[in-house]
Amino acid sequence: MRTGFTFKGRHSSEFGMTMATKSRPILPEQRSSMIDLPGHDGSLDYAYMNDYGRAMYMNRTFTIVLHAAAQDIYELQQKIARVGAWLSGSGELLFDDLPEVIWEAAVKGSIDYAPELHGQKALLTVNFEVQPFSHATFGTDEGPQIGMDIPIGSDIPIGMDEVMIFTGSGNADLEVYNYGTAPVRPVIEVSDSSGKLSNGWSISCGEKTIVISAHSNAASLYRLDLEHYELKARLLSGTWMNVLGALSGQFFELAPGINTLRFSFNDNVNYSIKISYVPEFIYGADFGGDEDA
Repeated sequence: MRTGFTFKGRHSSEFGMTMATKSRPILPEQRSSMIDLPGHDGSLDYAYMNDYGRAMYMNRTFTIVLHAAAQDIYELQQKIARVGAWLSGSGELLFDDLPEVIWEAAVKGSIDYAPELHGQKALLTVNFEVQPFSHATFGTDEGPQIGMDIPIGSDIPIGMDEVMIFTGSGNADLEVYNYGTAPVRPVIEVSDSSGKLSNGWSISCGEKTIVISAHSNAASLYRLDLEHYELKARLLSGTWMNVLGALSGQFFELAPGINTLRFSFNDNVNYSIKISYVPEFIYGADFGGDEDA
């Protein structure tokens, strides 16, 4: 069976192309910060010295070969022109043999080709630069939906949208699961209809704590986006307000597996907490997570 790929919402078969993979690295390259110190043997690697205390990764390159066939050189040129317009820019990349994950990609460099068989055939080598991690085709706030291209036997957990919602009162230690194999930075929504959240509260994960200071604008819901460094509050009037100035501390991310989040409130609140993120993976989808990561 021949496989292809989808880029920017269009499948390679639309262009009469067949695909062969030349290179698809299964691991991204780790960034390195090696420093030679006087009077010290060897070198020191500062790759882990950042706010998140882990190694960061480089983009990786996927190289594929497209096979184009036509009746003559004129038809071949028309087909290649359409392919060139399609592959320009950036977008989501999905491979038929990895239907559970999406890569954020852009074509890197030029696409060269040479006609063969008197202009009836051409091979095009395409280099996609992709982000270090792939991500699932759905987020935890909705879970997998009917109609998604998910292979039979996949280990996708059911009901993830329900287990990411917590309700209670007072301070709480909550176990939050990262279903992917790569770290993620979630969106955290905390609500209390009384407006007491405006008296201040905090979230801790491991040794990192984010503090939301008290302020005069009574709010019933806070939305903290750890990926985009945003904090917004929905006031009792229903108006949304940017309250990033009330935030201090260290941002954190969820490691694969179980993470304990501690919520501390300056006033007694009846909270509802929702955690949402799109699972990310080192390569293909593996929803078991990795508690040892």
